[in-house]
Amino acid sequence: MGSRLSVAVATLFACAAVATGCGGGDEADVPDTRDEAVARCQEEAAKVEDPSGRRTAQAVCGAAQSGNPGEVRDAARRQCLEIAKNLPDAATRQRAESLCASSVR
Repeated sequence: MGSRLSVAVATLFACAAVATGCGGGDEADVPDTRDEAVARCQEEAAKVEDPSGRRTAQAVCGAAQSGNPGEVRDAARRQCLEIAKNLPDAATRQRAESLCASSVR
């Protein structure tokens, strides 16, 4: 269960970073426009095998359409907390909720 959460959260943050124009070191790989970033985010979200993780990533990509980084962060936080609240183990759930709240600021 913990690895599923890790994959979902990593996907969520990767999509949020791509959608807001943050990227890795290769500037040739960074989208030139918000529309390109959102399209790439949607492409990556579609590759997520877990249906819940895919929906989560798609929700963040949808929030990126606004171009407002705060809206993307808020969507990422909400989706992360949604995943966390469905974890059966209380300790894991609390740790995940804490990570969601502190990682997306």
